Amino acid sequence: MNLQEFDASYWKTDDKTWMAERKAQWETIEPRLKTGMNKTQRAMSIIKRYFLKGIMPDFEALSDWKSDFRHLDLFCFIWLHPSRDRQVLKQLRDAYMHSPLVDKSDVWLGIGGFLRGGEIDASIDFKKGKKDTSSWRRYTGENELLFDILIGDLAEPAYPEKGGASWSINKYQASFSIIFSMGKLLCNKELNYINQDCLFQFDNYLEYWYLSCPKDESYFSSNKLHQRQVPYFEQALYRICHFDTEKEGNTCRTRFVHEMREILDEREFISEFKQIWTDVKAGKIIIENPWVR
Repeated sequence: MNLQEFDASYWKTDDKTWMAERKAQWETIEPRLKTGMNKTQRAMSIIKRYFLKGIMPDFEALSDWKSDFRHLDLFCFIWLHPSRDRQVLKQLRDAYMHSPLVDKSDVWLGIGGFLRGGEIDASIDFKKGKKDTSSWRRYTGENELLFDILIGDLAEPAYPEKGGASWSINKYQASFSIIFSMGKLLCNKELNYINQDCLFQFDNYLEYWYLSCPKDESYFSSNKLHQRQVPYFEQALYRICHFDTEKEGNTCRTRFVHEMREILDEREFISEFKQIWTDVKAGKIIIENPWVR
């Protein structure tokens, strides 16, 4: 499969009911693209044609367009495709990633934006009474599927896997400090639909995060910014250790905490981080008001 032979037969444009449903879906997707992803009006027009009719952008004509948000990035390409067949989406993802027409920024910015949506956005406390910004957040409702497709084989450390393009990007760029957002999620009084679709609860995401963790033992000692982060690591790990999963029940947070505790107990980490976890479990680290964000 390649993008120059793109199969648009998944778009049932002759089916009035299908098209009406597609147009109704666009009404909820549009603000997420415009406000949540900062897509310009020019980009929105390109993406809308793809979403409604399966019309692909003219990548060659758009090759000189320099922007952090461009148009049909990899995330939008996969998310907005009508098929939810994993094999179909995987083939599309590989074709996009290996296409000579595609700019590498469309790959990495698409993946990076998706990850931020499932990490940082998913940890926000959408309290009642506050201005509700959830309607324009980067919500998909199917983050596990999209993560598996976009990230691909975890055994392969770079995009595109096995080469084949004029560029290469290190796959494992997840932030070590995203653990701060993990800890914040555990403080939320309520969980809304965006929280419930957080990436943290999925095994493949936590494996990806672990493989992105620093291996350099001087991570804290050689960097003043990292040194200042230590209290925040302590706070986040305290919350993970002491979160009441029995009271919580079977939620995204319970699934995350159980899996994360196992990783922290059984996997290797740089010694200072591992020591924080050991001290938290031993009661040597006490956090005042640990459940206040």
